[in-house]
Amino acid sequence: MTDLRIGLVGCGFMGSLHAATVAQSPGAELAAVFDTNLQSAQRAAEASGAAVAESLEDLIGGYQLDGVVIATPDALHLEPVLEAARAGLGILVEKPLASGVGEARKMVAACEEAGVVLMVGHILRFETAYANLRLAAKEGVIGRIVNVFARRHAMRSEAERFEGAGHVVDYLAVHDFDILAWLHGRSPALVFASAARGPITERWGTPDVVVATLEYDDGSFAVVESGWTLPEAWSPQRKPREWSPFGDVRIDVFGEEGMLSIDLRSMNLVGVDAKGWRMPETRHWPQLHGRVSGALREEVSHFLDCLRSGREPVSTGRTALAAVELCAAVHSSLRNGARVQVSDTHAGGNFGEYQEEAR
Repeated sequence: MTDLRIGLVGCGFMGSLHAATVAQSPGAELAAVFDTNLQSAQRAAEASGAAVAESLEDLIGGYQLDGVVIATPDALHLEPVLEAARAGLGILVEKPLASGVGEARKMVAACEEAGVVLMVGHILRFETAYANLRLAAKEGVIGRIVNVFARRHAMRSEAERFEGAGHVVDYLAVHDFDILAWLHGRSPALVFASAARGPITERWGTPDVVVATLEYDDGSFAVVESGWTLPEAWSPQRKPREWSPFGDVRIDVFGEEGMLSIDLRSMNLVGVDAKGWRMPETRHWPQLHGRVSGALREEVSHFLDCLRSGREPVSTGRTALAAVELCAAVHSSLRNGARVQVSDTHAGGNFGEYQEEAR
């Protein structure tokens, strides 16, 4: 029995995964989809049994929706979020919340004023390894956190796909910034970032690698390394189709009484064929008996539960705003070669404002 009708805005890679996940969720129906690329919308609709809306306004107002999933490019989140909030719909928007702090704040304010659920798709909060790492840290298993090292490298083809419109900080590092906020529950005091330049810089003008150091007021710190560095041979996409590649992803958390570590390079499954090693994605959105499984299914299920119950999501607009603000601080440090002072203006990991500080 269907109790929730959901719409989808944006039918690209992540949007198509959301479409399938919603359509396969008990008690939910993907009622309609919209994308400015009509062919993308039609493919998603055909695969999930949804209607194709003629416009954003048609989607929001024409299908008796309870909620909407927004999976457009980062810079195009604002309008659909504001439209959905005005219509009183619950919202799940892909990470990052926005490509700029100003737009992110407008979204949070609009949803709070309208009293609607605003959940942001920081998928690592629904990945079992990260959730259990955080649980152990919160229960004091390793004592006070002293240092965190997070690495997240994707294939260069990901950067090429964005054609210069994506930045390694906003696309990759933002995941680890959100996890650090989840672990610490507060902001860093200072941030400093530097960039390595290579073929991506030469072709598109954005850094190949960014390393950000976050210093906390209790003397602990974190290093977040993110890059477009892996060659296509890391895990070329061949059959089976579900064996899509992931990347070099690790996090080590060191405390006064121990350490916690996650290594998702192979994700528990490794293959080798005539062309080399293959390490498919098996945790975030794997296919299980023809259905989307893993962290994305948990994320969408949580969103639907929040719509039914009205409870606050695990990943809120305000926690996502914190990650966007930290991205902005890192960009500021990259531009000016300066440490950036971060003021803790909100509890619970909202990084608030930032100021440049001379080295």
